Parts: sequence; structure tokens; C-alpha cells
Amino acid sequence: MFGRLIIKISSFNRTPLLRCFAEIESTNERQTIFPYNVERFKELVPTENIFIDKSLLIEKLLNSCNRAFLFTRPRRWGKSLNIKMLDTFFRADIDEKVKDHDFNSQSQKKLFNGLQIANSKIYRNPITGGEITSQESDLINFQGQFPVINIKFND
Repeated sequence: MFGRLIIKISSFNRTPLLRCFAEIESTNERQTIFPYNVERFKELVPTENIFIDKSLLIEKLLNSCNRAFLFTRPRRWGKSLNIKMLDTFFRADIDEKVKDHDFNSQSQKKLFNGLQIANSKIYRNPITGGEITSQESDLINFQGQFPVINIKFND
């Protein structure tokens, strides 16, 4: 198995794609890296690391008529990171003075401004399921508007 992997890696070294990456790396002053073992969405987005923007998952979830969702993927496919992204998007801020939810503050909105979700629309109200007016249809307006309960079964 390792022999095949080494052969694939050595054959990748001769491809134009690797040469393209090498040219990009040599022209940039900062080196862009692939993040490994980053568990928090807040730590991943503001950095210059390479990651796949899966923020349109939020749009699919909110525009869906399902009440429950099941995420089944193999190990190391980003299930936990996607759940953390959903948590970061929906979680309402906590007002430190009152120790209660502050639904007017959207402190995490800056994390989602550069992602694909920033220009997305919503067509159904996530609470009532009814039609939504065009003024409220920007999905980013729903950021930080819900309390979130996160339960882990792995510990």
C-alpha cells in the first residue's frame, strides 16, 4: 500500500499542478498552509489557511423543510467542523452584564462576510415555515438569532 502511495506522490511531483503550486508559493511572501486538527471554526476562518467553504450548508438547512438532519460521513471528513460552523452562525451572543442572550448583537457576523453564505437568500421562515418578505430574505440577517444546544456523545 505504501509503495502505491509513494508512486502516486512521485508522479504528482512531475505534474503541472504541482509546478503551479510551487510558483504560487515562491511568489507569495506568506506561506499558505493546510490546517490540520483545527477544531474550532472561529480559529480557521480569520487565518490565511486553505479550507473549503461549506457555508452554503447553512442555506440548504434553512431552506429545507426537514426538522431533523443526520450527518453521516467517514472519519476526518469535517463533520465536527461543520457542526461548529452551524453553532457559530446560529448561536446568540451572551450579554455579560445581564448574563442573558443578546439577539441584537451579531459579533460573529464578520467571520461569515467573506464566505459564500454572505450573499445567500432564505425563502422560508425557519421557525414558522411560512413565506418570508424580501426585506428579511438575506440569510446573514439570521446570524446570531437562535440559542444553540450542542450535545457531544463521544466523551
